Amino acid sequence: MKKSLIIISFLSCFPLFIYSQPQEVTNAIFAYNEGEYDKAKEYIDRATVHEKTSRKGKTWFYRGVIYMGINTTPKFSSISKNSLETAVEAFQKTVEFDTEKGEFGAQVKQQIEVCWVAAVNGGSDMYSKKSFADAINYFKIAQKIKPQDTTAYIYSLYAAGPSGNTEEVKVCAGKLRELNYTPVVLYSILGKILLNENKLDEALSVYDEGSRKYPDNMELTTQRLNIFMKQGKEVSAINEFKIAANKDPKNKLLWAKLGDIYGQMKNTDSAMYYYNKALEIDPNDALANFNIGIFYNNLAAEKFSGADKTNDTKLMMQLDTEGKEILNKALPYLEKSYQQNPKDVENMQVLMKIYSTLKMQDKAQQMNDAIKAAVGK
Repeated sequence: MKKSLIIISFLSCFPLFIYSQPQEVTNAIFAYNEGEYDKAKEYIDRATVHEKTSRKGKTWFYRGVIYMGINTTPKFSSISKNSLETAVEAFQKTVEFDTEKGEFGAQVKQQIEVCWVAAVNGGSDMYSKKSFADAINYFKIAQKIKPQDTTAYIYSLYAAGPSGNTEEVKVCAGKLRELNYTPVVLYSILGKILLNENKLDEALSVYDEGSRKYPDNMELTTQRLNIFMKQGKEVSAINEFKIAANKDPKNKLLWAKLGDIYGQMKNTDSAMYYYNKALEIDPNDALANFNIGIFYNNLAAEKFSGADKTNDTKLMMQLDTEGKEILNKALPYLEKSYQQNPKDVENMQVLMKIYSTLKMQDKAQQMNDAIKAAVGK
């Protein structure tokens, strides 16, 4: 995922000045300044429940600083699983007992900003490690700190998609819409979630909205039209693809997709016409060549299936011959696709089967060896 990360270095040795105060807070500050965060935590935890210190902004401010120190120091990360969230809560509680212009309350805004950045960076780090659940937990902290900022919702959306966290996707999508921020990734991820839930109408509504906002985005267009196909609305799909293709005539994927649709409708002439339109743009395109080869291969399979089902010897021989003639048409396209993408195992398997059917044993063996090498056997 391409993303812009906000990077900041948190100064672990935040200067703490000593004022007249109960002993637990004093001890916490001394321990913190000595880098003994475990001891500092013990002291400050006691201070937050002590009747003389629990209602002082000073106590909660230092608790926030100490827990941020724990959060940014791997050596002590195990002593508090929720150190960042605890720090945020402590800073927020500071202003309950000290005004925003007070000695400690005045510093809270800056410290909360540091916490927000730490949450975003922590989530991004977990995302890069594919620890999606942990990433989402970090981003949720950032969301609580700045509920009107879109950054953490976007990042959480990215993390929720691959982890299959459908609820988080929907929550983030809803929040981003509330904030009037709808990037293309919102439609992409939310649409896929709805498709996986087989909610075709809802998914189509999402892709419709996305396509209106991002008319040049091919993923949204393709997904939208795939839904038409699943719903049996081939004519709608064809009409929309033709409109898109005529707007972007150099887009080989659009022409190839039209070939796919006509192929599913058993309209051979139209399918070949549009597949070849794609090849006119790029004769060496691996996917277009593969699609044409597979189209011919499927036609041949129908002939062979008919031959297997008939008891008429003459018809059986005729269908078998026609099937092999069609396979010979498929070969150049599949071989060209293989040349462009020699690691495509599916293509290799089809080629091996065709070579075997056409009694091209040497090539069949070569392809078999290539498949074994590709899959590591």
